[in-house]
Amino acid sequence: MVSVASTRWGALALGLMVVAPALAGDPGPPAAEMDAALRERLEACEALAGPLRGAPPEVERVEAAGSGAGTEAVHLVWPKERFLVFLHREGSELADGRTCEAFKVGRALDRVNGRVWPLPGKAQAKAFLLTQDECGKEWCPLGVVVRTLDAKPRILGALRTAEHCDDGAKLRVVKAFDDLASLEVTCRQAAGAGWHERRVLVHAVEGRLKTVLTMGAGSGEVPSRQEKRDGVCMSRPAGTIEVAKRGAAPVLSVLEPERGDPEDDETGKRTGTAFEWTWDAARGEFVKGEAGTPRVYDPVAGCKRR
Repeated sequence: MVSVASTRWGALALGLMVVAPALAGDPGPPAAEMDAALRERLEACEALAGPLRGAPPEVERVEAAGSGAGTEAVHLVWPKERFLVFLHREGSELADGRTCEAFKVGRALDRVNGRVWPLPGKAQAKAFLLTQDECGKEWCPLGVVVRTLDAKPRILGALRTAEHCDDGAKLRVVKAFDDLASLEVTCRQAAGAGWHERRVLVHAVEGRLKTVLTMGAGSGEVPSRQEKRDGVCMSRPAGTIEVAKRGAAPVLSVLEPERGDPEDDETGKRTGTAFEWTWDAARGEFVKGEAGTPRVYDPVAGCKRR
């Protein structure tokens, strides 16, 4: 059991060993030093002051939940509440002046099951998306979490993405590799009468969740009432990530619509360029090819034009 002393918000007196996974290529400090450093950073986390409101009860568990891009994830479990805390190192590309961020676990934007983590016997895991309660247009961070499916689930990995999704987010399983599936995150950002959409592919690489591809899927726009009466269709993001070759070194076909893509005056369809993205095992990510192929897409697919 981990006790909590009553201070500004209840300082964490971590009485157990917690060792966060080291960043790639970084062996990290010795276990005892990591424990002390982690305790100090959690006690100083301003993001926990608001949600906990005073001295919380005893912490039941403190679990390392992954690391990457200068950020470490820690899962804090209280009797009635759970938080995923992302601790940002100085200079982290995700920090934006913040030393930590707290996400309340249990309010998922979306969730899926699949073999997205290397568990024994090809067991499946649950993946879900988290954001913060105070989410606005300027700041609405998104976290991807993978946990076990057993009676007492434990978090296997967590990733704080670089995306801000104030208009919602979706999750789907993509089967490109032979052994593990990937997670495609669709992130929507409000823009005027519509929204922008980005897609992020997340994969478990060397024991941690990692962003392995990011692309712009285009924009959508909802027509006004008058435009609807005039027969104007609602446009939707037409970008796609498709599996061109499945295997140990898969190839993806990715279409990123551009504003200047030529449009057919009669059908309204546009012609964009799809590029092949090939898995680079040494870098642990997909790499965009140089040569693309033309692809026709319909930004108002499914709409009955008048």
